[in-house]
Amino acid sequence: MRKPLVAILFCFCSSLLAQDYAVQNISEEMREDADAVVRADHGSFKILSIDKAEYAIKHAVTILNQRANDQASVVLGYDKLTSISEIVVTVYDANGKKIKKVRPSEITDRSAYTGNLFDDARIKYVNVEQSDFPYTVEYSYKKKYKFLYSIPSWFFIGNENTSVESSSYTLEYPIDVGARYREYNFSGDKRVSEQNETKTLIWEMNNIPVFEFEKYGASYEESLPNLQFGVAKFSYEGYEGDMSTWSGMAAWQRTLNRGRENLSAAQVQEIKELTNGLDRLEKVKAVYNYVQENTRYVSIQLGVGGFQPFPASVVEENGYGDCKALSFYTQSLLRYLDIDSYYSWVYGGVNPPSVNADFPQDKFNHIILAVPHENDTIWLECTSQTNPFGYLGMNTGDRKALLINENGGHLVNTTSYPEVGNTQSMDVSVLVDKDGHAKIKSNTSYKGVMANNMLHRAEWSYDDQKKYIENKLDIPTFEINDFKITKEEQDVTRQLDLKVNKLLSKSGNRLFVQPNVMNKNYFVPVRYKERQTDILVRHGFHEYDTVNFEFPQGFRIEAKFDPIIIKSEFGEYEASILANEDGKFQYIRHFVQRKGRFSAEKYSEYLNFHKRVVRADKRKIALISGT
Repeated sequence: MRKPLVAILFCFCSSLLAQDYAVQNISEEMREDADAVVRADHGSFKILSIDKAEYAIKHAVTILNQRANDQASVVLGYDKLTSISEIVVTVYDANGKKIKKVRPSEITDRSAYTGNLFDDARIKYVNVEQSDFPYTVEYSYKKKYKFLYSIPSWFFIGNENTSVESSSYTLEYPIDVGARYREYNFSGDKRVSEQNETKTLIWEMNNIPVFEFEKYGASYEESLPNLQFGVAKFSYEGYEGDMSTWSGMAAWQRTLNRGRENLSAAQVQEIKELTNGLDRLEKVKAVYNYVQENTRYVSIQLGVGGFQPFPASVVEENGYGDCKALSFYTQSLLRYLDIDSYYSWVYGGVNPPSVNADFPQDKFNHIILAVPHENDTIWLECTSQTNPFGYLGMNTGDRKALLINENGGHLVNTTSYPEVGNTQSMDVSVLVDKDGHAKIKSNTSYKGVMANNMLHRAEWSYDDQKKYIENKLDIPTFEINDFKITKEEQDVTRQLDLKVNKLLSKSGNRLFVQPNVMNKNYFVPVRYKERQTDILVRHGFHEYDTVNFEFPQGFRIEAKFDPIIIKSEFGEYEASILANEDGKFQYIRHFVQRKGRFSAEKYSEYLNFHKRVVRADKRKIALISGT
């Protein structure tokens, strides 16, 4: 994992005077729909030189009820290159009277992570939750950096159901060092001044009402009033760079990597023998499999080690590394086979932040490897022991990455997974006896992003796989007679053999059954009074279900099952039944989700589409005995 320096940072303005935090001073406008009211949120970031900066914050929030009690926690991150001082945490009652001032001994200091072998990140933490509401928490602190790499972003509103009375941010920097900024949804006041070769910018917004954080939407950066920053010249533990261009960012990473690619003669001989006689693509695959089988992942978070990989020889000797080290080790192995590959920055996670091509900024937290092949690119996730060759899936697929090559670096798109290739196909047979009990056998195949969560489960132990199936299946009480989860390349297959008690309900000579026995959709979007932000559907896919039922002789479907057809720009749904007179019928279902960005005005249609799909999946049919 790459060290995330721009996450969870805070800001400050030390010149503020004492403030009256009596709750009665909060206007009705700020109280409306609020669980908390931020009384003051003032930050200041000052660049002192190419390798030094200061950052500080003063923050005060009135917590109105239990739902906002999480805002009574103060969490401050630091490491060997940063220091935190002048921490002051004070609690006030509803009348603005001081009821507690935190002593230094009450502030916990511990490692920020667990389970990492190399890690110097730490946090200072204190929780001052109160049982009597409302109350106000005020805290301030200063942080000093022995490097310059990034400038913390600033959100003028940062919590759901929270209004803001006053928020401001100050950026000060030497003109010859430089800094860049981008405003999003900002509607306040901005002041700019220059004095003694120093530039100062101040942004301020006041009386911001509660913002509703809408689900299924774009990033907070696109939705909320905020400021994003980028440095120009910078220095990190003596490694200087220029982040004003993507190529400059890439050049800095190449400097960190230079001279660390050498491997032992024995290692080189081993990898050449392993790939002898293979074509180029087969060699890349053999190296990838070799790394998977002979290394394991640990996180490295020591100073510039958050960006600089271990020398390849260290991974060779010890058999471990983080995403940087394992990707660089794989790149080094390929280099000895005269195969080009490119170290690449990417964000790892299912909800990546937006990366703006015209505003260079480190929005990444992970490293993968790009191998050019004919007219395509093979992407290698070198930290995973389970990812198939060339598979990225939902964690790093379909997003921007910074590809670093000998000419500099540029943004590229990682593997996109078209809707037509993302499939879940289920074939089911259901044998029902006269009492409504059933034997079910199913075979389900997963491809594309639909295989994303199943690929690693194929590597689980038998007991863990069984627990997963028991918790996942949406059918009445059942017993597992047998099961198997297997993977082949990037595809997964799951086979089940089940005994189900009372799959059907019985009334007189009728049996009632939901023909969609194993793949019902329950997703209904949250209802909003008036949607404000666009709807973002990150992945499209197809589900295909074929269920063959066999009932006791003499049972037949009582009423005609008219095909269900639902069409929308958000997707499609179709379900139908083929029946005959000997107690057998076939249920066929096809559900499509479309990928895309849709306007807020279409939210009611989006909601209605999914509600109709859920209703269709719950539909029952009645079978009647003709004897």
